[in-house]
Amino acid sequence: MSSTPTVAGDLLFIGSCAGSFYAINKATGQVQWSYDIRKDGKQQSFHGDPLVTNALILIGTDYSCEPDGVGHVYAFERDSGEVRWKYRSTSVPTDIVQHNSNVYFGSFQDKWSSVNLHTGNLNWSFSTGAPNENCDAIKAPLTAENRLFIAGLDGVIYSLDASSGRVSWKRKLAAAPSTALALRDKTIYVGTTDQRLYRLNAETGTIISELALEANPVGRLAFANDSLFMFLENASEWLGYIISVDSKLADVRW
Repeated sequence: MSSTPTVAGDLLFIGSCAGSFYAINKATGQVQWSYDIRKDGKQQSFHGDPLVTNALILIGTDYSCEPDGVGHVYAFERDSGEVRWKYRSTSVPTDIVQHNSNVYFGSFQDKWSSVNLHTGNLNWSFSTGAPNENCDAIKAPLTAENRLFIAGLDGVIYSLDASSGRVSWKRKLAAAPSTALALRDKTIYVGTTDQRLYRLNAETGTIISELALEANPVGRLAFANDSLFMFLENASEWLGYIISVDSKLADVRW
């Protein structure tokens, strides 16, 4: 299992690396419905978190970075598992995020797309043009106030107009992103592979502050009051840490 289990109503939803997506009754453990994605092409994994709406659950699929692999975004009816629509893409390992009546996601090829939530029709797509020779994980996008924020494999943070896909601003960082983006008080936070953490103004992309760390920050960032928590990974020593940082990136608290 790679995707995060998601509970909505009486059902728990989970995708398996064996190629099936399940809706399980959370009280009894009985499978209410399942769908085998392998019948739709060379795909078998779910790496991003699903999006739950009142009637639907949306999930992206992938086959890692295999050149002949495919991916889809599926919109399943929550109660029955009926496919309302499916959008074929290259592998889609990111979370699905929503803004108004549109949803957004990225591919292993660093291509980002917007489709209509109700129909699955493509609104626009955007590519950074960055190669992904090492099959690096693609970070989930963020939406806020008709903006879509993405962390490209080229080390650039992009702010796109959520309606059109046009670039509002972009900010080149010294290294590629290593964490998911986080947004708080119109400020974007992101960690990079050169052991740094950044704060950017969400309206302009200006770097507000940055902090050097002792290892690479990875995964998701979490806030509590004026503290920011994250994992650090020292791959060469097979060590990991959890740290607490001042939300203004003034210092590491512990």
